[in-house]
Amino acid sequence: MQPSKWIGLRAWMEQSVEQATCDVFHPLSPREMEVLQSVTHGLSNKEIATVLGISHQTVKNHMTSILHKLGVEDRTQATVYALWHGWVELQDCCQKPRRSLNYAN
Repeated sequence: MQPSKWIGLRAWMEQSVEQATCDVFHPLSPREMEVLQSVTHGLSNKEIATVLGISHQTVKNHMTSILHKLGVEDRTQATVYALWHGWVELQDCCQKPRRSLNYAN
């Protein structure tokens, strides 16, 4: 990552921390929270669709809504936002392995 991007990320995180003290409501629906929780576990949209029993397109729609509501640009920022605001905890993110990697192809 380029240094200018790190500076932008740091400013964004600091702004998020300041906003955390002002947030008194949870802007995401319960289903969006399920999708976000799955993202924090490292699942892809297709994997989330399988786990939640919804279509891949529905997951994409939820992700678009999540990113818009949180005012972030990507899944990584959404995960950081959720961590900073206490919606998920780091141990929650790490409880389930992302998926096993199969290098024996």
